[in-house]
Amino acid sequence: MKFKAAIVAIATVLVGSSVMADQKEGNACAAKLSADGKAIYAASMANKPTPSNYQRIVEDQTTSLVAARRIEVGSAAMRNGMAAGDCVKSTLK
Repeated sequence: MKFKAAIVAIATVLVGSSVMADQKEGNACAAKLSADGKAIYAASMANKPTPSNYQRIVEDQTTSLVAARRIEVGSAAMRNGMAAGDCVKSTLK
């Protein structure tokens, strides 16, 4: 539940009203993620991704969270990173 609150708080700060519909779509997507996926999504959104850099941001945040042992490693990290990346991408439409 804390991740969901953090995601909503980040969304409110990062986006203007013109982008809020896309942000809501991203948050709805993120709500379906695993706990690790939600952590990756929240960390990625905190870095203000753009269409041109969101993949790098998601990869960097996934790597950072793995290195800090805050999320699972290996193929689980890859799957969660890809799922979180899809949610980040949906906010950038």
